[in-house]
Amino acid sequence: MTVKRVIMINDCYDANARMRIESQVAKHFPGIPTVFYATEPFATRSLGFLISEAEFFEGDVVLYNVAPRKADTVVENNASGKLAIAKMKSGALLVGPYEDQSLVLAKNDVETIYTKKEDDSNETGTQFRSAYVYPKEAALFAAMGFNEITETFDAHTIDEWQWPKDEGKIHV
Repeated sequence: MTVKRVIMINDCYDANARMRIESQVAKHFPGIPTVFYATEPFATRSLGFLISEAEFFEGDVVLYNVAPRKADTVVENNASGKLAIAKMKSGALLVGPYEDQSLVLAKNDVETIYTKKEDDSNETGTQFRSAYVYPKEAALFAAMGFNEITETFDAHTIDEWQWPKDEGKIHV
């Protein structure tokens, strides 16, 4: 895949976090134009809405992440859920965590979702995957495509929204 631009969608608001992400993107995608969008903090559904409303094109690599994500299990050493690589019908790649329904609203635009069979290559144990894991993994997938280290599943198996059951309020 020829990468034309890298789009980062993230809930980091401080300059330090943003600089770390952008420097790692520049390291793994040298000379490629980048765009950074800040989402609402702690709002996975807001992230899902942004992903579903944006227009991504062939050659776009989109790195997305909003924390904290809902997880049913306790993790050690900052382990994460599965790393997802969504190949969009437009030809764009979306790379981020496959947790808390972040791709639900865009599921009709997703051609295939790949996940890594193994861990997310977080060799440093960092909790900042947006900076130190996702850019590296996205560059790898853009260069090598999908191979024996990935497994695929049908995007139409993405669950529908499961709204919180507390007092009938909708959390966005």
